[in-house]
Amino acid sequence: MSSIIVYCVFSLHDMAYTEIFSLWAESPKSLGGLNYTTDDVGMVLSITGACLLLSQTTFFPVAERIFGPIMIARIFGVLSIPLLTTYPYIALLTGFMLTFTLNLASIVKNVLSVSFYMKIDCIDRLPSQ
Repeated sequence: MSSIIVYCVFSLHDMAYTEIFSLWAESPKSLGGLNYTTDDVGMVLSITGACLLLSQTTFFPVAERIFGPIMIARIFGVLSIPLLTTYPYIALLTGFMLTFTLNLASIVKNVLSVSFYMKIDCIDRLPSQ
């Protein structure tokens, strides 16, 4: 039951992030956004998707074997909190640092989210103890 609650809370959080990210990136700087164009947002999401593909085919299987699915889910869930608290400060950056930091934060956030979901899926397949 507790894993269902954790999954629901994390899913709500992830859906909110996914929906709000594009709006935040395209909002004007005066409203706390990044003033990105739709092409810029698409580029960030494309880079994130490519890195997500690479991480899930290389990093995920190794990390799961070393730490196990439950520990990875815990670690990634906890690491998402400080990452998301940095987003208001990202909006203060400009130029290359803004682009680099936003891409990095988006990659890390999505890798943590997708890995968390994959771990929950693996937990359901663990043999009974």
